[in-house]
Amino acid sequence: MYQVSYFLLFYIVEIVVLSILLLILFFSGFFSPTKETTIPKTTLDLLIEQVKNSNEDKDVLDSVMHEFYTHFYNISSKSKNLDSWLKLIQEITMLDYMSVEQVAKFRDDLSKKNPGIRREIKQAIGISLKYREDNKKKRKQ
Repeated sequence: MYQVSYFLLFYIVEIVVLSILLLILFFSGFFSPTKETTIPKTTLDLLIEQVKNSNEDKDVLDSVMHEFYTHFYNISSKSKNLDSWLKLIQEITMLDYMSVEQVAKFRDDLSKKNPGIRREIKQAIGISLKYREDNKKKRKQ
């Protein structure tokens, strides 16, 4: 009825087609563009944005400082949010919201509460004060 070559040809074609389909599925899944996972923003990141967008509005900065003193005044040196915490401190002290004396008192208070990161606090606030003074000099010129 049917020759053996017909069955052999049928199986070879079937194996080739299945192999091609499997390769297509593998490479389309492997090389497909992956969705970038976005890291959710922390409360510290939101406070940093508020400080940056405050236009030195005293009410906004007062609410940020209240939130900071309530929830973030003390932080561990091993905290994953340490960089954001230091960035928030820099953003706050970079503005003319506090006088230099108030910033020095703020730095000393933070250093006493967080002795494990005293050096990082002093360095972050020192950099922001230097930047603040440089900006004042540029505005006067």
